[in-house]
Amino acid sequence: MPLLTQKQREQYMATAGVRCPYCESDQVVGDSFDVEVGEVRQDVSCNNCEETWVAIYSLVRVEEIE
Repeated sequence: MPLLTQKQREQYMATAGVRCPYCESDQVVGDSFDVEVGEVRQDVSCNNCEETWVAIYSLVRVEEIE
C-alpha cells in the first residue's frame, strides 16, 4: 500500500470521506466502527483500486432529539 501524500489526505477530508484518497472513486466501503476515548476509527476500502485506510472521526457537536 503506497503512503498517502498530504494532498491526498486533504482531498479526502475535503470530500468528507466519500471519495477514495488514492483513486478518487466514490466506491468506498467501511467496516464497523472501533470506539476509543476521544475518537472513532473505521477501516475503509475502495472497491475500485482495492486500497485500504483508516478513517478517524471525532465528536464535533451534540444536539437534542426532538
